[in-house]
Amino acid sequence: MAFCSTLLLRVSPCSEASAYLYGKAFHYAKLVVIAMVDTLIPCGIMQSSPELTFLHASAAAKFLTQSASAYSITQQLEIKTLLYQLSRSYSSPDATIDHIHAPARHAAHINRLIDDLGP
Repeated sequence: MAFCSTLLLRVSPCSEASAYLYGKAFHYAKLVVIAMVDTLIPCGIMQSSPELTFLHASAAAKFLTQSASAYSITQQLEIKTLLYQLSRSYSSPDATIDHIHAPARHAAHINRLIDDLGP
């Protein structure tokens, strides 16, 4: 999975040859974030999950923000909304035990990604 994440972070949405791959990667990165926000965190099981679970969602968030300027305004708004929901979910009591637990650190990282996207 780590190799695939690294490979997808290097794919450019501007190349016609990689447009299909990039579109699929964008779709599945959104699904990872949506699954974390809508299913995994509300269950409460994320308090005892390994940090790798949070790392996958953070890698998907980084992928979504890497070329945000190449997306349409609608997609940019969707990305910001998803990342805001993920950050709020990571900070919720359903996901974190205390301020040093993995979700709290990943929430800070995602907040930096949101800030980097601009207004």
